Amino acid sequence: METVALVNNGWSMTDKKNLPWQLEELRDKFAMAALNGCLSHSDASNVAFTSVKEASDYYAKLAYTYADAMLKARG
Repeated sequence: METVALVNNGWSMTDKKNLPWQLEELRDKFAMAALNGCLSHSDASNVAFTSVKEASDYYAKLAYTYADAMLKARG
C-alpha cells in the first residue's frame, strides 16, 4: 500500500486573514456547494419557471445568497 504525505500549505477554511481574491475564491466554492445542494433537492412543484434562463438565474442568485451567509457566519 502506497503512503501519501499530507502537506499543509498554510491555508485553511478557518483562517480569517484571507486576501480579497481568496475570499472571492472561497465565496465561489461556497456557492458551488450551495448550488449543488439546491439542485439536488429541488422540487419542480415548489417553484414554477417560464424558461431555463429564469430557473438558472434564480438558482445562481440563491447559491450566492447562501455563500454570502456562510462567509458572514465565519465572522
